[in-house]
Amino acid sequence: QRPRVGSGADPEVMFPVDPTTELGVPANFLPGRGALLVDVGGSPYVYAYSCNTTFWSIQSCGVGRAAWEEAADPAAWSVWSGEGWTSDFTRMEFLFQTIFDGGFTVYWNDAIGAYVAWLPLGANGVGITTAPEPQGPWSRVVTVADPEVDVGDALAHPELGTPGVEYVSIGSGTARTLWEVRYDCEG
Repeated sequence: QRPRVGSGADPEVMFPVDPTTELGVPANFLPGRGALLVDVGGSPYVYAYSCNTTFWSIQSCGVGRAAWEEAADPAAWSVWSGEGWTSDFTRMEFLFQTIFDGGFTVYWNDAIGAYVAWLPLGANGVGITTAPEPQGPWSRVVTVADPEVDVGDALAHPELGTPGVEYVSIGSGTARTLWEVRYDCEG
């Protein structure tokens, strides 16, 4: 059973999509497109990464958070400014970039002891970056593969992985490939 997080007609939906906007997150979070909610195990907060188009097909992404028990209230959200958490959404610091409308994944990886972000980079392939906290500091994005097609989505499946092995679905449109990515947990 999925968690009950909202109080509306569908209690499994925290922020129902407002047909007058493109957002399924609080209208004051970002004037960008969509959000990725991240459950930080044991944390009193839920984090949401959301992006704004900053140059042609490039999105710059930042992070907001709210206490779990208040997450359904748009006024409870704050964003990372680079100096701290603030309710002034215009001060949000951009943490990393991805392609416009690209699906990306952020999650905690126990094996490496860091948050991992898999980012679609379009014609440049797939990038990966890590951070000790949801707000960073994020490492330099490293291109881990340069596929033969533009990558529109890089969706990790940490629930399928084991220490040292990750599975990432990459692709664009209906063309998808499931990658098995192996790495050294010791170094």
